[in-house]
Amino acid sequence: MLKNFMHFAPSLYAVPNVAPPNVRVTGVTASSVSIAWDPVPCLNQNSEIVGYRSHVGFSSTGRVLATGISDTGTSYTRTGLTAGTSYFFQVYSVTSTNIQGRIAERFYATTSSEYKHES
Repeated sequence: MLKNFMHFAPSLYAVPNVAPPNVRVTGVTASSVSIAWDPVPCLNQNSEIVGYRSHVGFSSTGRVLATGISDTGTSYTRTGLTAGTSYFFQVYSVTSTNIQGRIAERFYATTSSEYKHES
């Protein structure tokens, strides 16, 4: 009897079953890239989402450079990047039990060149 009850009890370790939607670049400079996304819909959260994280890496090697944190927000700006370099970004949610949700597909952004034309 207890076995059947456990089957229907909600799990503390439930994982959001969709990645954050509509991930997009909102700004680019020579040394930074700003991104934004929509929150995971309530019906797909399956647990309390307490924040979002973003992997940032080099497009050329696929190596992760850093992980950015956006507590409950839906945007992130990575600074200290190299001008004229292509980076990838992947966003995912994090639950109150520190479980990672599904990761959004990689998308790419290139920082602008530092070259300034003087007239």
